[in-house]
Amino acid sequence: MANTQNSQKKKQQTIVRSHNFQKLYGTNLAGGGTEYDFRFELFNEKIKMDSNKEWSYISDALIILTPKAAKRLQTILDAYIKTYEKDHGSLSDPDPIKLDEDKIE
Repeated sequence: MANTQNSQKKKQQTIVRSHNFQKLYGTNLAGGGTEYDFRFELFNEKIKMDSNKEWSYISDALIILTPKAAKRLQTILDAYIKTYEKDHGSLSDPDPIKLDEDKIE
C-alpha cells in the first residue's frame, strides 16, 4: 500500500494556468469523433428562438481533444462518476443531442 501511495505522489504534476485561463460551466454537451480528434460543444443554456420556435442550445466553447487526451478524460470521468454514484445514487443517461452542422452559427 505504501508503494502505491508513493508512486501516486511521484506522478503529481505542477499546473501553471496561462494568463487567459478561464473556467466554463457546462450543463450539457454534444459532439463526437473525427478521423483525427474528438470535438464537443459545451452548453450551459438553451433558449427558445422567436424565428423558428425551437429550442436552441447556447454553446460556450468547443473542446477539441486528441484521441489520447479523450481516453485520459474517459478514465478520469469513469472514476469520478463511479464515486459520485456510490455516494449519491445512479445518474440517468440523458438523451444525446444531435448536432446539425448546417445550423451552427
